[in-house]
Amino acid sequence: MKAQRVDRDLDDNEVEQRNSKTEQDGSAIRSVELERLITLGLTLAERRKAFEFFRDHLGEFYATETGSSWRPRSGSQVNHRALTAAMVDSQDFLNAKKCRGAGAFATWPSHRVRRRCGLKRSSTDLGYAR
Repeated sequence: MKAQRVDRDLDDNEVEQRNSKTEQDGSAIRSVELERLITLGLTLAERRKAFEFFRDHLGEFYATETGSSWRPRSGSQVNHRALTAAMVDSQDFLNAKKCRGAGAFATWPSHRVRRRCGLKRSSTDLGYAR
């Protein structure tokens, strides 16, 4: 999907900007390269914002036309305008809490619980939740 590619490109650009900042030696060539990376990063951020706008707008249109809300085929919707590190940490905490809770009550967890919670089966694991 193009939106996912833009996210990957934006992540790559962030890494390149960090590397370029550490390699700065005061020369105009390095400075121009960093400016080019910053401009590319801003462009990619605007592209991502445009994809999110289209997704949100078409979701509203779908709801108006069909009477039911639109949901992505797979994955989840992320609104990067409202996404903060605290929200990511909170979601990770809630997911971990849910996985611990699922493991506490299940003596033989299903494959779905194991996969969703990130539990891996080793040769010594008998399938019990740990």
